[in-house]
Amino acid sequence: MTAMTSTSPQTPPAAASLHTPVIGWFEQHARDLPWRRPEAGAWGVMVSEFMLQQTPVSRVLPVYEQWLARWPRPADLAAEAPGEAVRAWGRLRYGVHRVPQHRQQPPAHEGPPRKGQTYAGTDRQVRGRLLAVLRDAVNPVPQAALDAVWEEPVQRARALDGLVADGLVEPLADGRYRLPLT
Repeated sequence: MTAMTSTSPQTPPAAASLHTPVIGWFEQHARDLPWRRPEAGAWGVMVSEFMLQQTPVSRVLPVYEQWLARWPRPADLAAEAPGEAVRAWGRLRYGVHRVPQHRQQPPAHEGPPRKGQTYAGTDRQVRGRLLAVLRDAVNPVPQAALDAVWEEPVQRARALDGLVADGLVEPLADGRYRLPLT
């Protein structure tokens, strides 16, 4: 790997004296990671940035490779349902409740509250809390446990219905819920 060794005119002399040793160390010790390669492109680098948030490189590598094999371009990902992206994300720390690079089309129920409604949070917050409870559960979660997540019943029900419609949550016949099995 080669790195730039020039400094800008505004770089203080003390900082400039660090550039050469740091760049030398990097050239000698840098790991060969797929998002550092020229063929990764902007899409591969962006995907790696999202995946590497709070997740060790060793866990990201296999998911990153599978992700780019399935969706080599942003348009390929945008053509899929949001639930597919979340399932492919797997158990990476981020992404169970947020897949930022997927196309964002706000659901019809989001927007300003209707007259007479006062919500303590947004539908996105409710969805995030519901998904967090389901993600951390070992067994399917009963409706009563999900009811305790958010006090406002209409907003909670709307958020849960949206998660089911998006394929992010699977309702069971006995009134319990779980994340879809992959």
